[in-house]
Amino acid sequence: MDSFNPHKDLPVASNLYTWRIGKAKGWAKAIYETDEKALEAAKEHCINNIGVGKHTIHVGITKTEPVDCKPIIQRYKQHLEYGWDNPQLFRAMAIPKEHWKRLTNEIAELVTDKLVEASALSSNTQISKVKHHYFTVSPSGIGIEQTGIESLLNQIKTEYRTSTTDWHKVDGLQTLLIQQAQQLIEQHQHPFVIKSLMVWQGYERTKSRLHIVCNGSIKAGRFSRDANDTLCKKSPSLVDEADNTKLPCIACLERLLKLSSEDEK
Repeated sequence: MDSFNPHKDLPVASNLYTWRIGKAKGWAKAIYETDEKALEAAKEHCINNIGVGKHTIHVGITKTEPVDCKPIIQRYKQHLEYGWDNPQLFRAMAIPKEHWKRLTNEIAELVTDKLVEASALSSNTQISKVKHHYFTVSPSGIGIEQTGIESLLNQIKTEYRTSTTDWHKVDGLQTLLIQQAQQLIEQHQHPFVIKSLMVWQGYERTKSRLHIVCNGSIKAGRFSRDANDTLCKKSPSLVDEADNTKLPCIACLERLLKLSSEDEK
């Protein structure tokens, strides 16, 4: 199996269903009696925990069987019969060397008998027969009715200011803002690219953000930027470029919206 299976070491009954989303490495720990119930649970997880976008849901079925322990026990018995660990033990116990071989074989037999007895408890669950489903979480599904970039900016600023921030909605707004920003850049053929950067803002304010970076020099009225500047800052001091944040820089987005609006005049 290519994914983490939470039931491998804690087996469950066969013919039960579970799910995982997209490229996630693990199956959900919860199990369901039908594939429909598993699919509904996965959809709910997409809405409540992942947010806006198209998601691939994998639904798998459990298959639990005893493990063939005989070859495993036989290999371990051979290991015990070699007695690599015994000399140090026997010396510490002051057992004469003439008894070592006999004791080693007897220990191997006793342990083997116990392992054979314990093998009756053996069972292992695998997840197979996977079905694939596609599910799209729409903006309206998480309470976002207006999806224009200006409206999205107003909504996210409102959420940031309130004491009862809906962080699930914020996550969706952030995703939509980056999508809308990319569309504006392509539509107006701006020489910009969206990059994950940590721009120096001061010890308490420096955060990883998705900034809009200039590929070349631009001038719009009194506003100007050189290549590698961000829309929010001239000659930015970069701390790091490696972080994969999904948090957009609001100042960059506001400037992009203003530049795009001026282009349309």
